[in-house]
Amino acid sequence: MNQERRKLLLATMALPASNVLADEMSSEQLYEQLFWERDRKLTIVRTQTRESCKDLVYFSKGKIIPDAYKQLCHLFRDVRENTAIAINPRLFDAFYAGQAWMADHGFSRAWMINSGHRTRRTNAMTEGASKDSSHLRGEAGDAWMQGVSVAYLGELYKQIKPNGVGIYLNKHFLHVDTDASKGVRTWRG
Repeated sequence: MNQERRKLLLATMALPASNVLADEMSSEQLYEQLFWERDRKLTIVRTQTRESCKDLVYFSKGKIIPDAYKQLCHLFRDVRENTAIAINPRLFDAFYAGQAWMADHGFSRAWMINSGHRTRRTNAMTEGASKDSSHLRGEAGDAWMQGVSVAYLGELYKQIKPNGVGIYLNKHFLHVDTDASKGVRTWRG
C-alpha cells in the first residue's frame, strides 16, 4: 500500500465511523467506502471545442447536483450535431473513479473527452463504431489523460470494472461504458 493511501486511511480512522466501525473493516474496504461517500467531482476538457470544467462537483451528500449534471451532459454531447441527452450518471461515476484514484495517488489530470453521446448520423460517420453503440444512449465515453498511457488506464479500468472497457492503443484513447445490457467485457481496438 503506498504512503498517500496509508495516510488517508490512518487519518480517516480518527473520524467517527459512518456505518461500520473501522476496526471491523479492512483498510481496502474502508478506503472504498470513504471513496464513494465523498463528493464526486470531475475535471474534463472536450477536445474538439476546448470547453472544460475543473473540479466540478456533480454528486454530494447522496444526491446528483442538477446544474453540474447538466453541464457534464453538455460536455458529453454530440459536438458534430450539437445535441445533448441525459447521460447515465454511472458513466460520470466511472470517469470519477479513475480520476479520483489517480489524484489520490498524486497524479491529477483532466480527462480529455473525444466522444460522449453520438446521434445515429454521427455514429454512422464514426470509423469502427457499432450500429448499436452505447454512445447512442449516453452510456459511453472515449477519453485519455495527458501523460498517462492508454495501456495504464486500461489496466486501471479493468480493476474499476465498468461494464465495458475498450483499450485503443493505436488511436490513443480508452472507451468506457456502463451499458449493463451488454455485460462486463474488455477488448483491445
